[in-house]
Amino acid sequence: MVVLARRLLVSLLVAACASLIIAAPLSATGQDVINDYMSGPNGGGTIESCYSPKEFQQALVIARRDKAQYSGAVETIQDKQAECRNQPAASTVPAKESGGGSAMLWVVGGLLLVAAVAAAAVVGRKRQHDDQFADDDSDDE
Repeated sequence: MVVLARRLLVSLLVAACASLIIAAPLSATGQDVINDYMSGPNGGGTIESCYSPKEFQQALVIARRDKAQYSGAVETIQDKQAECRNQPAASTVPAKESGGGSAMLWVVGGLLLVAAVAAAAVVGRKRQHDDQFADDDSDDE
């Protein structure tokens, strides 16, 4: 029984790690592209990573909506999008100003909750198992 519980816990931990690896590139948004543009080397103005076409399109919508703040961003985004067409989207770290990281926090929080419940179940079963055999030992005396 304990071996089965350990296997379950290990399986949950492996699944949690795998989902984090898979979810990281999926959490990028157009705002991440804009943040990359704003925080590039030499004070911004360049995009260092490749993103998905959807993320580039979202960034273009943001840049066109606020031309005063992102004056040269449209051309830079279009150039980087053309450059990245044949490359896979990079796994990006959400920037400080990005709202895309909140979804990742929910994923991580949910996985930690599942792992905590599984660990509590394992400990509870082990205690129940130990208590059951402790009672049997006391009857033999």
